Amino acid sequence: MTRTFYLLRHGEPAGQVDAHRCISRTDLPLDEVGLEQADALGVWLAEKPITAIYTSPARRCAETAERLPHRGMPVHVCPDLWEVSVGEWEGLPFSEIRQRWPEVYAARGSHLSTVPPPGGESFADAARRMAGAMEHIAAESGGDCAVVTHSGLTRAWLATLLGLDLDELFSLPQPCGGISTVVWDGAGFQALSVGQKPRPYPGPLECRALLARAKTPPAVIAHGEAVAGEALRLAAGSGAEVDSGLLACACRLHDICREAGRTHPREGAALLTKAGYPQVAALIRQHHDLEPDASPEAELLYLADKQISGTAPVAASERFAASRLRCTTPDALAAWQRRYDATIHLEQKYSCT
Repeated sequence: MTRTFYLLRHGEPAGQVDAHRCISRTDLPLDEVGLEQADALGVWLAEKPITAIYTSPARRCAETAERLPHRGMPVHVCPDLWEVSVGEWEGLPFSEIRQRWPEVYAARGSHLSTVPPPGGESFADAARRMAGAMEHIAAESGGDCAVVTHSGLTRAWLATLLGLDLDELFSLPQPCGGISTVVWDGAGFQALSVGQKPRPYPGPLECRALLARAKTPPAVIAHGEAVAGEALRLAAGSGAEVDSGLLACACRLHDICREAGRTHPREGAALLTKAGYPQVAALIRQHHDLEPDASPEAELLYLADKQISGTAPVAASERFAASRLRCTTPDALAAWQRRYDATIHLEQKYSCT
């Protein structure tokens, strides 16, 4: 009988924003965003017929496991699910690591699979450790299971299942609160999915955290809120069938990378993709130029963004008359005309009258 194992990365730990330090086994608790992510995992997992929960001993994993639906089942702590050990580098700034161990740091950057930090382990060793842990879990349990663990360890093992070069393991998405699915057929494991989120858009706390980390200015955040209100108004008035939560979230985040200038739709989409929300990313990517067969959510974000200046409503004719004056090349004028025509078409399509 084929069995399913859900590999759950813990929610965001306190200090997650400190990307300048090397953290693996520092025992951090979940922050408020991490708790929200763990609850989202719990809602998603409630519909799955799991018979057991296994977790790394790390506090951030144990706290995530506590918020999953237990249904009377125990939570098993498995020491071999600890994160990949970085040994003497634990807790140190990467700048200090580069200075103190330049050769090892450079070698590990080029050969993640085989070069361990001083006193730590290589990703190849970590992959073997998790393979043994998963075989043990499969042998002692029955039915489907949830396994709460870490990004580096999970990436290393999944890379071996997928036949990837371990030096490329960071190409596998493992967002906090993400899910990877593997199946066991009695002889071995097979990976089915990697790094998916339990819902298509972030919760309110994570949404605010994403804006804060991107250093999105308050005025831009306020514009996003106004665009969300306008998009939802247009959807309701026109009777369009949309995912209102997805639409509102994409509107709030569409200018998250506004400080990047003209490339901000692409930069924002990349940020949300990395966070595990490809559907939000797709809407953000299109808010300046719609793609063929755009969804209603993409169209409504596009239109609402054109009808809001700052936080105030503005007529499309007025908005585009001003932007027309800045078109000094044939290419710029062609882009202006394309966007203006799309806006007029969408005004007619989503008319609330």
